[in-house]
Amino acid sequence: TGAASEGPIGYAQQSNQAQAKAEQTKPEVMEKSPRYQELLGQGFSPEVARGKVAAETADESGKYAGIVDASVNLVGGEFLGRVLAEGGKFVTRVMKGAANEAATETVQSAGEQVGDNLATKNNIDPNQSLSEGTGEAAVQGLAVGGLTGGVVAGALGGGWAAQDPTT
Repeated sequence: TGAASEGPIGYAQQSNQAQAKAEQTKPEVMEKSPRYQELLGQGFSPEVARGKVAAETADESGKYAGIVDASVNLVGGEFLGRVLAEGGKFVTRVMKGAANEAATETVQSAGEQVGDNLATKNNIDPNQSLSEGTGEAAVQGLAVGGLTGGVVAGALGGGWAAQDPTT
């Protein structure tokens, strides 16, 4: 169920962030957007064209994030579930949980950023670099994922799968 929920959650979060970012695009950058120019040519007002480009960018960015998040969680979530269910020594399970979530969140965060950059490149700024901000996103994912994975594995990794439910 983790991967199934990660996709829609990733979509929603990234879509909201991308919408806000796209709406703040400088007018001189938006003017260079082929999609914006196409909409103006179709008779849309500048305000409506700008809003439509922002909405399309947000939707595309959200889709990329949803795919990345669900795919990566399909693997990472499975491993963390095993760490929690198996239990074991506190330090060992904290380290396993931290390592797993650090890796998962690093890939997800960098992937979300690449997707956002691609959506921006496709809809707003053809010169947008696909790698812009990916290093920072990866480091943030590494730090937050490692911390939360370790805490969760330490706090909840009591090994309930090994316990006899009848006692």
